[in-house]
Amino acid sequence: MAEVADRKVFRVSNNFPDIFQPVIAKSETQKDNTFALRYAVYCEELGLKPENVAHMESDQFDKYSTHCYLNYSKDHIPAGTIRLVRPTHKGQKLPIQAFLPDVIDDGEINPDNYKPSKVCEISRLAVPRHFRRQAVKNKTLIMPGTNQPLISFEQDRKYFPYIAIGLYFAALSIGIRAGICHCFVMIEPRLAKSLKYIGLPFVKIGPTVQYFGMRAPYYIQPDKIPNKLKFGFNALYQKIDQAVAKQLQNENKLPMM
Repeated sequence: MAEVADRKVFRVSNNFPDIFQPVIAKSETQKDNTFALRYAVYCEELGLKPENVAHMESDQFDKYSTHCYLNYSKDHIPAGTIRLVRPTHKGQKLPIQAFLPDVIDDGEINPDNYKPSKVCEISRLAVPRHFRRQAVKNKTLIMPGTNQPLISFEQDRKYFPYIAIGLYFAALSIGIRAGICHCFVMIEPRLAKSLKYIGLPFVKIGPTVQYFGMRAPYYIQPDKIPNKLKFGFNALYQKIDQAVAKQLQNENKLPMM
């Protein structure tokens, strides 16, 4: 059964990067796209943050973050976004350090113990409702902000469950290529369990607390990932990693705000 599932993921991996292309946000327009998408999810859909007149969700950590999103190539809209908060000196903290200083109960695994340039926090994962809910069948979906139908959705629904995974793969690929050794994330234990199942060895380093929903702190070493992923997911990671590498060619450093 596991072998059948792995073959299914391998087939998905062949087409996924053509349908959902990872894009590292370099221009101000691309960054604004990620902030607008975060606003739609965190403020309008989930009500986790207050709405504002700018219709953008942004904070102080975006200034030293690398932002990435998946472009749904058939309708040219973002299908999800994620960021890597990447401090460069001691004055810059990860969100987990700033807002939850006591949540990590592992004395050894703690961002305070490492050089700022060697740590990151993956955060602000946001996948809009029309890419999350597969149950919306026999219903015409409309492109956000327009009256245009999203005609390609039905045939591509089978790829939707892999959007969040694709975003994590893109973020981790960026982190590895930036020389980051220690990655932290606040996520739902259920999501951490799913990611661990596919071979992302997230280690829980603190209790589950209320933080944009019930979440717990987890830790992972990015450079360990390619060797631990299951076969089908490793193929997907390699495809996404190639797309990330292509965008980073001829660049001296990864883009941040």
